[in-house]
Amino acid sequence: MFEFIASFTALPNLHPALVHFPIALVFTTIVVETASLLLKKQVWLERTAALLCGLALASAGAAYLAGRNAADTVRGIPAGAEALLAEHSDYALWTLIVLALATVLRVTASAGDRDRAVSRFGILRSIGVLALLVAATLIACTADLGGSLVYQHGVAVASSDLRVNAAGMLPAAIDEPLATEMAQVVTTREDGSLFWQPESADPSPFGTVLRPAQNGTLDAVEISGQSSGEAGLGIDVSGFAVLCFSETYGDVAIEAVVDLSRFEGTVGLGHHILSVENGAYFTVDSSRQAYLTLRQGESRNEFDSALITDLPVRTTLSTSVAGSHLKGQVNGQVVVHGHGSSGDDGQVGILVDGSGYIGIERITITPLSHG
Repeated sequence: MFEFIASFTALPNLHPALVHFPIALVFTTIVVETASLLLKKQVWLERTAALLCGLALASAGAAYLAGRNAADTVRGIPAGAEALLAEHSDYALWTLIVLALATVLRVTASAGDRDRAVSRFGILRSIGVLALLVAATLIACTADLGGSLVYQHGVAVASSDLRVNAAGMLPAAIDEPLATEMAQVVTTREDGSLFWQPESADPSPFGTVLRPAQNGTLDAVEISGQSSGEAGLGIDVSGFAVLCFSETYGDVAIEAVVDLSRFEGTVGLGHHILSVENGAYFTVDSSRQAYLTLRQGESRNEFDSALITDLPVRTTLSTSVAGSHLKGQVNGQVVVHGHGSSGDDGQVGILVDGSGYIGIERITITPLSHG
């Protein structure tokens, strides 16, 4: 529905058009509420405040839903902005909850008989006013985080291929390949992310860059003698394996460019990996099904799943976890989005389960923070 309405505008989505209404209505409600307290004989002010509070709640609900839709449809959100986006969403949800409480209290107080229950009326109204002030604080924090997403990270600004940095300059490009002489080494970029661009002629990365997850083996994978036709490392797969980088992460974003043209089965990216049986994964399979799951021994907790409309043989897979927000993307488009706990900090890596050839062109790992 949001996409259909937005198609009649120049906006990428409806969220920017809706966010101003709850901000204006919340603060207007506080002004009218204050006036009604000072001018107690003006009953219409009291009723107007209750009406405005209800309108603020309705507009906040619409803005929140439009924001969730925008978070899943805007392409090219920088990995460094994912934690900020999750915090923005959490603040918006708390704003909505507190505003709903304020509205219920305010409407209940206005609907009561003040002559028969003056004390109850006063208590309800006082708590409602306090809730309004809390909602105003939360909505200000939410707006500030939203502004940071747009003006510091360039989220949803013009083309997703270019971002405006803090100095207001446009970078030449995103994810420029590093020099080929660094190919076998996992290098650290200025933003703290790790970048690996293997070459087919490089020595085996097994035991150096990639290691089997705890309790796992390399029995189902080996370096392929084939070439993907482009820069990258070929792996022959004949079963199940989880290959991990040695570093440990909490909130993190992972992106991998892979060639799946000769592979049948499931491939995915994982984080919070503690062992081959325990970790959180974004996976896609040959039937174009995508899943967000938490594996804990024999149990599988599915956060979200979806059917992918298009899965090119050369695909960019990415996943991120920021707080309780988990996402999986294919070529920059969010296809699954779930909420829950990923467990203790752990390693990140690649899951394969099937048979055939997988080409790994590059992998980027970005620790997420709100800074």
